[in-house]
Parts: sequence; structure tokens; C-alpha cells
Amino acid sequence: MAKAKNKKNEKNLIAETAAKIVGSSKVVLDDLKEKAKPVIEDVKEKAKPVIEDVKEKASPVIEEVKEKSAPVAQAVKEKTEPATKIVKEKAAAATETVKKSVKSVTEKFVDQQVFVQYKGKEVLVKDIEKQAEEQYVNDGNKAGVLKEIKIYIKPEDNAAYYVINDSYSGKVSF
Repeated sequence: MAKAKNKKNEKNLIAETAAKIVGSSKVVLDDLKEKAKPVIEDVKEKAKPVIEDVKEKASPVIEEVKEKSAPVAQAVKEKTEPATKIVKEKAAAATETVKKSVKSVTEKFVDQQVFVQYKGKEVLVKDIEKQAEEQYVNDGNKAGVLKEIKIYIKPEDNAAYYVINDSYSGKVSF
């Protein structure tokens, strides 16, 4: 349960960070575009005569290259066609596998609410888990080291006992 919660938190954190980066990048990019417009227009105007001269001089050479390279290009296309087909098929299969994996991962992020009710009291299991994790961190452990948490709920004691990473244990009262 803690792993799913951590993965959900990581997923949310990544999405938030990405949104912030995209937002700030857009502002910078828009500013650069605006400042670059006059320079780009000036370069275009100055480059027009040079471009026309190059086109005129290069045109016969380009035509000759096209004529001479056409048979080679066709031969390359024919020889690479089987490999291209295999690559496309494998890419499609890999894409499908990734889609299925993403779907299975996202399906695992189900918001669950598990309650324990006993003698007129009710406690949310997520709250117990959160308190156990907080106690773990408050005792000087790093939250990133938390890999596994086992919770044993004993309503008759008004408490839940927990074990973290098979080495740290504690008690949460409710």
C-alpha cells in the first residue's frame, strides 16, 4: 500500500514539476521569439540575393546528382525494405506492450479507503499508515529508505502495530 502511495505521490510530483518547467520554458521561448523577430527579418532581407545566386549556380549540379543517385537510392530502398518492415512490426509490438504496461500501472493507482470499525470507533487505515511513517522519519530515518510497511491492527488495544523494512517497529494509538 505504501509503495502504491509513494508511486502516486512520485507521479503527481513529476507531473507538477513538468508543468512548472513547461510553463517557465514557454515564457522564456516567447520572449526569445519576440526579441529575435527583427534580427531574423534583417538576415532574410540580406540573404535573399545570396540565396538566389546559390540556387542559380547549384541548379545544374543538383539535377546531375539527382540523376546519378536515383538508381542507388532505389537499390538501397529495395535492400532495406525487409529490414524496415521488421523494424516497423517490432516497433508496433513494443508500442502495444508499453500501452498495456502504462494501463496496468495506472489501474494500480486506485484511491482506496479502508476503515476499521470496533466498538463505536472508526479509523482510516491510511491515517495509521501515515502516522507510522511519520514516527519512522521522526526517529531519524530517511523517508526514501522506507521500502515496506506491515501494519497489524488490534482494535481491542485501540492500537496498530507496525514493522518497517523488517527492522523498525512501533505502535500507533487510535
